[in-house]
Amino acid sequence: MRIKPTFLVLSALVALSPVNATAQREPPSNIARPARGIKPAGCEWNNIILERAHEAAGDSIIILIGRRGVRDKRRNITGNRLYTARAYLTDYLRARSVDALVVGKASNKGAEYGVVEIYVKGQLFDALASYPDSELGLGSCDSLESDDRESRARRALLYPWIFKRR
Repeated sequence: MRIKPTFLVLSALVALSPVNATAQREPPSNIARPARGIKPAGCEWNNIILERAHEAAGDSIIILIGRRGVRDKRRNITGNRLYTARAYLTDYLRARSVDALVVGKASNKGAEYGVVEIYVKGQLFDALASYPDSELGLGSCDSLESDDRESRARRALLYPWIFKRR
């Protein structure tokens, strides 16, 4: 069997192309993952992503878009997740003013998990996912039992519907 020279040339180009070389490396941290394939991460990771988004935004506006997961049943779970993400940046960290954020809800894209998409400078920066009907883990990642009065008050900034102030 004789192999055509054009086939050999094309095979060599594909094997040596930069696309093939970069496909095996991990994408840079500022490249967003698609919301459809994202999975819930821990509280620490969620904190890091929002802090990086704040740093990357500088003086520009951050847009937070909440989407329900296909298995979310709680009525206002998307609103709770958006509130927590906004409150983390404005009240918990005191890093941004409310005027530097735009918050909204959008329809589900068929994703298994509910997400809060983070847009910085008009581009999707990243997305935070939550298990069905679960809150978005942000702020203190320690157990509730370890909270003192001050820690509980700070946690109440993120989840006022759970930690009602007395």
